[in-house]
Amino acid sequence: MHACDINALNKLDLVLAQNTYPNPYYMGKRKNLFIIGLACNPEPQCFCRSMGTDSASHGFDLFLTDLGGKYFAEILSSTAFDLLSQIACKEPGSKDLALYKRVTKEKSKRYTATVDTSDLTNILDLEFESPAWNHWGEKCLSCGTCANVCPTCYCYGVEEHVDLDLSHASKAKSLHSCNLIDFAKVAGGHNFRPTSASRLKYRYYHKHRGFVEAFEESLCVGCGRCGTACLADITPPEVIASVRGKE
Repeated sequence: MHACDINALNKLDLVLAQNTYPNPYYMGKRKNLFIIGLACNPEPQCFCRSMGTDSASHGFDLFLTDLGGKYFAEILSSTAFDLLSQIACKEPGSKDLALYKRVTKEKSKRYTATVDTSDLTNILDLEFESPAWNHWGEKCLSCGTCANVCPTCYCYGVEEHVDLDLSHASKAKSLHSCNLIDFAKVAGGHNFRPTSASRLKYRYYHKHRGFVEAFEESLCVGCGRCGTACLADITPPEVIASVRGKE
């Protein structure tokens, strides 16, 4: 996993593992994971450095950085230590440490996408009625593709199926998206977010406002997948910049 995805998993832990009501299905799979991190080369859409997720300090067993012909390995668990003890490894020397620093420094120069996150929660409070939301809402297709590729989206829907003879019933849980038209629709037919603009807005408010209020950190990790996959070419850097009045 790349650093942004490791950070995404750490954020999911806050909701699904460490919250008041832990998800037993998530917990069952989570405790059996062995996570190997791999330092990546930033793509044009990556703004993870702006979100502070371009590196990971916890949430993995082993993290590898390619130094060209060899890997610099960071070990965080006894399982990873036992694994590497079965492989021909050696302690890094001064040249290895210098090379690691150089590779890391060069990587930091390759980030081209940025997001201004300073006072973002306050800016979102002030710009709740900004016309920028209508602008992007008119472009949004409400298809949910962004949620499908997002590593931190965890909203879900539940469908119940009951046989006509009442002999059998089942309940299915599946990933949902706050951009879909029926996301905020309740019994009786009322829809609390009937427009694409309102749904898009609340997606950003959940990522950059609501989650911050609950856990003191943003839910977005800056991977940029949503903007790359979006059929309407909507990207978080552009949306946030326009809400801030910079575009």
